[in-house]
Amino acid sequence: MTGCGGDLYDSRLARTAELFEYRDQLDQALQGTWSRDEFGLRMRIPRGYVMLPPPPPPVVLEDGTIEAAADDRHPGFLGIELPGLVDAWRLPNVGSLYICSNHQRFVDQMQTGVNAADPNTLLTDVELALQQGLRFTLDAAPAGSPSDVNARFVEKIPAVARFEIPKDFLAITISGEEIENLDPLAAQVYEYTNGPVQVAIVCIYLKSARVNPDRALRLALETLKVDGQPPRASAAGGARGGGGTNF
Repeated sequence: MTGCGGDLYDSRLARTAELFEYRDQLDQALQGTWSRDEFGLRMRIPRGYVMLPPPPPPVVLEDGTIEAAADDRHPGFLGIELPGLVDAWRLPNVGSLYICSNHQRFVDQMQTGVNAADPNTLLTDVELALQQGLRFTLDAAPAGSPSDVNARFVEKIPAVARFEIPKDFLAITISGEEIENLDPLAAQVYEYTNGPVQVAIVCIYLKSARVNPDRALRLALETLKVDGQPPRASAAGGARGGGGTNF
């Protein structure tokens, strides 16, 4: 009995040490938790990324018209807007990170009815925007391995259940055409669905960057929390608007 108890104690001690090591790994690679509680979204963002400010609220003019400021968080350097943009970050000399979701589409649907964009097509619309901006064609067939480019690959993150429950993502590694006046770009996209809620995490980065941002991003995805309930009409959504010009 003493031996069994000692083995259990040693096992728990080792498990505690592994947990502290894992938390230290997260703290070294990631910032504090980003959250949009009105949408049920939470994730720790990789270190070094600076959050971009959202545009100011729309202004109602004297004649009753509504004037909305451009949303410079979008990847305007690609000539596109990302559907459902919630928030965006920039890592100098590396790239930009975007989180998109269909939450605002649910809100718009309840407020404006049939003219609102379909919440069920958010991920498809994000893919179409990226194909246009990065000038690549997404393969209809699934990828055979994570190293395949321009095709969807089903991936569990984390791969093994230790301290976080693995989530199923559709991952896309993008290698687009060279674009005039821009350094060669690559991108990683991770799509996640929880019930009717769709979320896309998009990282667009310089191929010449000294640091591959995907390693830290994959670690960040272990902390992703997505509430499967769509928001109510009173929720305040992510801003939409025109594209910016900075990487």
